[in-house]
Amino acid sequence: TGATTDTKPIIMEQSQVQLTTLKERVQKWILQQKLEREVKIRFNERGLVISLMTDKILFRSGYADLLPRTQRILSDIAELLKETTNPLVIEGHTDDVAITSPVIKRKYNDNWDLSTARAVNVLKYLIRKGISPDRLSAAGYSSYKPLVPNIDDITRAKNRRIDIVILKADLIEDKEKQSRELPLPSDVKIKQQIEKENIETITY
Repeated sequence: TGATTDTKPIIMEQSQVQLTTLKERVQKWILQQKLEREVKIRFNERGLVISLMTDKILFRSGYADLLPRTQRILSDIAELLKETTNPLVIEGHTDDVAITSPVIKRKYNDNWDLSTARAVNVLKYLIRKGISPDRLSAAGYSSYKPLVPNIDDITRAKNRRIDIVILKADLIEDKEKQSRELPLPSDVKIKQQIEKENIETITY
């Protein structure tokens, strides 16, 4: 069951404190590792967002395989993420330059495929490092959620990123409520009706 009216503000406050503490820990780690240009962290309306600039540390251009340095960085981030139990959304973002290389297009037809593959590979690595799979989801957004307009090489580099979104408490509550209220898909309803009819026609 969801939080009651009395306890929900307390839960939300506790969650905000946890996320603020996590933000401070991540910022300290960024400074220690001298990753100020490669890793950014901020709050937004959904929660705490850790942005990893793909050009600097994550992938070769046009590919989704994690680089060795990436794995070391993600291992550290995984340890920090274990300090909370909030759901995590791994989001892949590219710039607006279309994939034209025949070699790359054999594997990733467009930036939708590439951004999604990158997000999933980060998700799977976090699982290998001990993050519970039931906390995780992944999404690819191609070039359609830029941080800044894609004007030149500098702005495009800012948009090529992986975002790790640590959801805040009220969004967790809303998602749980929505999942309870969602109607069953039509194919599930049909299957249930068939099973019901089969049971009713059985004779002993």
